Amino acid sequence: MFLYANKDCSPISQLAINKRTAKAYKQKQIDLEYNVCHTVFDYDTDSSLPPCPHFLDNFLTSRVYVFSLPLDSKELLNIQSNLVFEEYCNEFIGYPKTAVDNNFEIGWVGIEEQDATFIVSNIQINGLYKDVIENSKAKKIYKTMVNWVLEQETQRPVYVPTAQTLKKLTDRFSNHPQRAIMETPYTSTVLKGFRKTNFTGNLYANKYLHADEVEMYVKD
Repeated sequence: MFLYANKDCSPISQLAINKRTAKAYKQKQIDLEYNVCHTVFDYDTDSSLPPCPHFLDNFLTSRVYVFSLPLDSKELLNIQSNLVFEEYCNEFIGYPKTAVDNNFEIGWVGIEEQDATFIVSNIQINGLYKDVIENSKAKKIYKTMVNWVLEQETQRPVYVPTAQTLKKLTDRFSNHPQRAIMETPYTSTVLKGFRKTNFTGNLYANKYLHADEVEMYVKD
């Protein structure tokens, strides 16, 4: 399908998407079964939602690639409820959204970057979609999303927190009763070609994690 962004190729504001003032422009055809919308996560999520833990102090400039399917896709038949889609597409729920018309977000990959530090810190499949697919299908989607993003983003090294690191940060960052992480995308099952390392640089997350607790996967 296609990669979308602003007309000048810059990432689309998630704030504008939520206000329904954003317009997505096709940038190029891509060899994926999904559309991808390049966005910037530039707003605070609703206070009723679990806050998104982050590693750098410029989180509101983090970029997110949002993967989506047309609403009439056969892949979405198991959740094809008009009520579900209307509620999901129209209500502000704080998750990354696509600016591509008549598409449903099946997953996203979020990037934090500052100077030479490049962290893929948010890899998720939409819960409505994840609930109706097999685990093997979910693993394939995680791999597809991560691998595609790393083909576009050539900065190296690239870091991804381990599931244990992200869980510790999530638990200390917030006491929200619904806080949780999807562990699979932060494991070697998905992160092929990465190796484990202890991250020794300065991070905003050091407010919550001791230096020896910041274990990451890294790809040079």
